[in-house]
Amino acid sequence: MTSTPSCGAAVSGVPKCLTPSALLMNVATTRKDGRSTMASVQTLAPIALRRMLSVAEWEALEDPIGGRYEILDGRLVVNPSPGGDHNRIGEDLADMIRAAIDDAELDYEVTIDVEWRVVENGRVPQAPRGDIVIGHLDPSKGIHYELPLFVIEIWSPKTRPSVRAKKRDYWIAQGLRYYWSVRLGIVAAIDAYDLHASDTPVVVFGDQPLTITSPFPLTVIPNEIKGWTLRQHRQAKQEAARADAAEGRIRSDFERLRAAGVDVDVILRRHD
Repeated sequence: MTSTPSCGAAVSGVPKCLTPSALLMNVATTRKDGRSTMASVQTLAPIALRRMLSVAEWEALEDPIGGRYEILDGRLVVNPSPGGDHNRIGEDLADMIRAAIDDAELDYEVTIDVEWRVVENGRVPQAPRGDIVIGHLDPSKGIHYELPLFVIEIWSPKTRPSVRAKKRDYWIAQGLRYYWSVRLGIVAAIDAYDLHASDTPVVVFGDQPLTITSPFPLTVIPNEIKGWTLRQHRQAKQEAARADAAEGRIRSDFERLRAAGVDVDVILRRHD
């Protein structure tokens, strides 16, 4: 789904500023004290719809302020918008995975907050937005239409284990194979699943390395994800500077040899 910045003309009879209110069956949830409160980005409660959204309705639906919509099993779900460390770590981890895919000479796209969409009879029963999704994109829409190869969700320290478990179980039900749950905190952690092999993850914390060979070779240290892209950039600059310095020294040596009457070109031809 893509957010629209402002109201516009209707698309296939669907207003650009479509909000879920016209389609809701019941957006109220019940708190522990028995009183009713509207579903919000804090509750993460599924919103029951009168009917499944059409493709046009889904594409016209704007994300709420501070949140983002997904469709899970035909239900509209509101999640908080990511920010801060979540975004930075997501970008760094995505760059790390892109490098690993390139090294393995594989042809997969690595996207951040891009949906995988299932369309049945013109309606959308599934449209989850993984934090990092590895798979193939539809070139016309820029979204995933095939079941992804690999999905990574990044969770804040305040996220309840039950919320993480529900999202893992959702992906199990969809048939996903590779799934990581990255838990942020003072000591970061990764739960790495091969869901076709086992429901039990490989778990690493802090400075412990996680090494996988499938679907591509990759080693990740949870506490070193943040800042990886910047470190790679700085390392590339340092290597380029060292190469320039070495080339400069070689040129200076050749000039000294020429000044001493040495035929440098003959030496170079013999070396070749």
